[in-house]
Amino acid sequence: MPLLSWHKRIPFSLRHWLIVIGLGYFAGRIAVNLVSMVDPERLVPISAESIIQSIPFTLFLYLLGIVLVSLRQTPPNRISLFTIAFSLRVIIGITLAFTFQYDDERGFHEAGIEQVYGLLSWGAGKGYYHLINILYAIFGPNLLLPKAMNAFLGSLLPFFTYDLGKHFFDSKAGWHAFLFTAFLPPLVIFSAVNLKEIATALLLVLILWFLAIPRRNTDKIVGALISLSLLYWLRGTVLALVGVVGVITYIVLGEKVRLNQLLQLHLWLKIAFVVALFVFFLRPVLIEPIIKITLNRMTRETYFVERFVESQATIMRFVDVSGLLSPKNLIILFLRGLFSPSPLRFLFDRDLGTIIEALNTLVWYLLFPFAVISFLAERQKGAILACGVIILGVLAISTMGIMVGSDPYRHRMMMFGLLFSSAAGSLKWETFRRFRWIFYLWWIGAFMFIGVWIMFRVS
Repeated sequence: MPLLSWHKRIPFSLRHWLIVIGLGYFAGRIAVNLVSMVDPERLVPISAESIIQSIPFTLFLYLLGIVLVSLRQTPPNRISLFTIAFSLRVIIGITLAFTFQYDDERGFHEAGIEQVYGLLSWGAGKGYYHLINILYAIFGPNLLLPKAMNAFLGSLLPFFTYDLGKHFFDSKAGWHAFLFTAFLPPLVIFSAVNLKEIATALLLVLILWFLAIPRRNTDKIVGALISLSLLYWLRGTVLALVGVVGVITYIVLGEKVRLNQLLQLHLWLKIAFVVALFVFFLRPVLIEPIIKITLNRMTRETYFVERFVESQATIMRFVDVSGLLSPKNLIILFLRGLFSPSPLRFLFDRDLGTIIEALNTLVWYLLFPFAVISFLAERQKGAILACGVIILGVLAISTMGIMVGSDPYRHRMMMFGLLFSSAAGSLKWETFRRFRWIFYLWWIGAFMFIGVWIMFRVS
């Protein structure tokens, strides 16, 4: 007992200062370790002047966000919630600007300085370049400007995932979806960097948000088409195709899916009409460009293929480099992409990038099985099925397209808004108990992957 109650004999003021000193010591050690990992040669220089110059634009976005969330009825305290989410992203964005930047962040910054694609065009996949070009043309080159823009988009995203979670399940699930999106590391961090993942995540959520949330059919169609067009402008044909498939799934199946509905003639007539529309009108816009891009990257633009073939990653021991698109390779890459990168990689590669990667991957490990459980539990809802189709499409692109430039870690971030909306619905004991085998199967696979990864890494 004396050993357990020793702290009670220490005066309160002394205990208070001991706690403060202890926390300060550990915070200092962490800060020193993080600073020691910074590589100035891989950073776009940021100065106090850069911060001051970004304040007017950042303040404008904050006020615009306040106006937009004020127009909503839910959730409660939405202005305070937006303020917290936006401030968090801006602070992290400035901190990362001084400590860590992705290679593509510097690439977008340089493209903005050089105005590579001009101020505006409607070319597929050029949208993010134009957004940066416009910002730099108005305010001058400053990496903090696109970061502020992404912080704004990332702070609005939780309100749309709240609506989806509430529509899919109930108000409690909507609140969980909001908290996941607003405060968990993946979407916070990718709202604080100069990349287009957060804008893509928002557009994928908006496509389903316009379709699923009750409103006039005309508004549904117009909203979904605008979101798809912006997705095409921002990310090109591949992601636009995923969005189109999600829209088709929802339109064909409707809000409620019943077994007898699948046997009715009018449903199959609707499917035939949609397929014909897709083949004759959308094929030249989406399918043929994707085929052309894939063939070019595997025959003429050999950079991605050579990088994949020459990779020293463990997975290369199991794939057939002579048949890159063979079914065996695609299955192996898909399964590997579910668990890659290992959340323990930071133990071997000590840098800020792997620490951030580990935090984001851990959230993926924790919530993905819950999203699958929600999908199975609510599979009679057309919106849930459309959501699952989009998630699966993004996951397939990010995992199986490695040989043509995909990144399983970065690219699956694009569907985290939908993932959080889905996962929020299975945080109930009744739902979890029915499908707990999914949870067990996922973690068996995760531990097997980590074990094999460690074995090959230390050998």
